[in-house]
Amino acid sequence: MKFAWKKLLWIGVIVVTGLVSLNLSMRTYLSSLNRQEAFIAQAQPEELTSGTNPTTLKFPKDGEVRIYYWRFDSWTNRKFELTYQETPNVFEISTGNYKDTGINIKAQESLTEKISAKVNDVYQPDFNWQTPINDGKQCGVSGLADPPVNIEAYVKEVNDNGEPIVSTQCWSDWDTAGEPASDYNDFLVIFSYKPTPSSNKAYFQIRKFNDLNGDGDKDSNEGSPNKTWSFQYSINDGDWKAINTATASGLSAKTTMNKGTKVEVEEFTKSGWKITTPKNQTQTLSQAGHTYTFDFGNQRISASPSPEPGSSPSPSPSPGANQPTFVIEKFLDANKNGVRETGEGSTNRAWEFTYQVNGGQEESYTIEPNGDAGDTITVNIGDRVKIQELGQEGWLNTTGTVVEQTLNQSKNYKFYFGNYPVNGINGASPTPNFPPSQPSTGAPTWLSVGSAGLGATLLLVKLLFGF
Repeated sequence: MKFAWKKLLWIGVIVVTGLVSLNLSMRTYLSSLNRQEAFIAQAQPEELTSGTNPTTLKFPKDGEVRIYYWRFDSWTNRKFELTYQETPNVFEISTGNYKDTGINIKAQESLTEKISAKVNDVYQPDFNWQTPINDGKQCGVSGLADPPVNIEAYVKEVNDNGEPIVSTQCWSDWDTAGEPASDYNDFLVIFSYKPTPSSNKAYFQIRKFNDLNGDGDKDSNEGSPNKTWSFQYSINDGDWKAINTATASGLSAKTTMNKGTKVEVEEFTKSGWKITTPKNQTQTLSQAGHTYTFDFGNQRISASPSPEPGSSPSPSPSPGANQPTFVIEKFLDANKNGVRETGEGSTNRAWEFTYQVNGGQEESYTIEPNGDAGDTITVNIGDRVKIQELGQEGWLNTTGTVVEQTLNQSKNYKFYFGNYPVNGINGASPTPNFPPSQPSTGAPTWLSVGSAGLGATLLLVKLLFGF
């Protein structure tokens, strides 16, 4: 019996120790995996600054490999041998051209390039290369008999296609005796990607600034006027679409267009402000990947000047006696019935309207994101007011976008505009964290602690009573 107790105790001690060790080792291992994932995610390939023939290149993203080739002093064709996943692919390219290789490489993968030129019907390997000098503008070496060659136009041609450059190589070829071998001004090779539809895109953005000095130029101290502003834009002389700038930043959302699109932007005037830049501005988005900015400046109109001595100031209109007022209210029409009901509050976004009094000039009207109504506007009895909502993508109007009414009573008129999101009313989704948490594995914590306590108790009993 004594032997059985001793055997059981020692088995318990061994099991507890094993469970605790296994639990700790698994958790330590999984933590190290998380650290390794974070480290790998931060690693980025660096562009080589020089290379021999052949050279191995690493590509930063998925895509089909494209080679651009320019010869500076002759029309020699070149043979490019690209080895990818141990398979060689050979291409011959004439100067001033590019070749889409059909090699669909993955991010962080590499291929090996080998380049040679045809000399007396024999292909002879070229020497070596380096990246351009003088801030990437020239191929060559300063101080040699042959000056460096300007390559800005060639690089721009590649960039205009909208894909990133993987490697820009200024090469030295099989030069004849008397010419330095490493002059790096014989030909240019650029590795990039075949453009995809998305890489042929350009962008535009509207920037609204408070033109404090009224000179029409945006100075460093002239930021947003702290008001949402309404605009409309037209694409290639087509229909007009509404767009607005944000209150705090003064910027509109960045809008994506095809390269070469002509964009015209028109500003809506806002009461109390004068325009200091052209009301209509047009730009052609000719460069892929570039964001074009439309700057619109406004200066606040100062208060009316004081009357001259001896003259009586004109009374300013005051609401109440004989002047009606109106206000525009925006609500989230949860049941889409076109009527504002209890519980239907703000949409939590800025909305823009225009209004006209008696068919006069269109004025801008704003409802800020944190409210459901804008400013109160005072008019005269009998004035006819026309209000139009400037719609927003992704929102369905439920009440009608235009209201027109004659204000013939001394009261405050309220005009309600309801909207409902096209995709429904959804709660916010949590943003995932990186690196992702690993699932809990190994022995549960309660089992480890409990087993350790039991094992320690049994071991103490053994030591005290000699079992």
